[in-house]
Amino acid sequence: MSPLEIFKNISAVNIPERTVPFVICEEDLVSMGIVFAEKIFYERFLGKTEGPSPDHVLYFGDLLYPAEDKSILLSLGGRERGGVQLSDIFFLTKSQECEKKGFLLNGGLANLFYTSDREGLPFVGGFCSTPNGWSLHVDKDNSVKWREGRRIFSRNISPMFVH
Repeated sequence: MSPLEIFKNISAVNIPERTVPFVICEEDLVSMGIVFAEKIFYERFLGKTEGPSPDHVLYFGDLLYPAEDKSILLSLGGRERGGVQLSDIFFLTKSQECEKKGFLLNGGLANLFYTSDREGLPFVGGFCSTPNGWSLHVDKDNSVKWREGRRIFSRNISPMFVH
C-alpha cells in the first residue's frame, strides 16, 4: 500500500536547519504554542534530546478513510521511515497560531505523527487546537482507529514514494 492509496491532499512544509540540539523541557512548551500536554508526555518525553538537523521537508496528508496506526505506518514505509522529530512538530505549532489557517488542522481535528520517547520507544502523537492553544496527546498503544480526514505528518508521504 502506498501513501497515495490512503492519503489525499498531500502537501509539504519546509523545516529549517537546526544547528544546535533540541532538548524538550516544560518551559519551552508554552513558547511552542502548547497549552496542554498529557501526564505521559511529561513522564516519557521531557529531557529528550534531538540532535541538530539539516533543513528538510515534512510531508502531510489527510486520511481518505478510517485507518489504524498499523495501516498508516505500513503506508509510510514503517516507523523508521515515517516517523518525525518532536522539534519538527513544535516548529509547526510555533509557526501557526491556533485556530488560524495553515498546515495544521483546526477546529479540534487531530494532527497526527509518529515519534519515539527519550528511551527510543515508539509513540503515536496527536495535537489539536483549543481556543487557548494546542493540546498535545501521546499514546504508546498503537491500536487506535483514526477517523477520515485526520492529518498525518511524516518524512515519507512523498507522492514519489515507491515500495
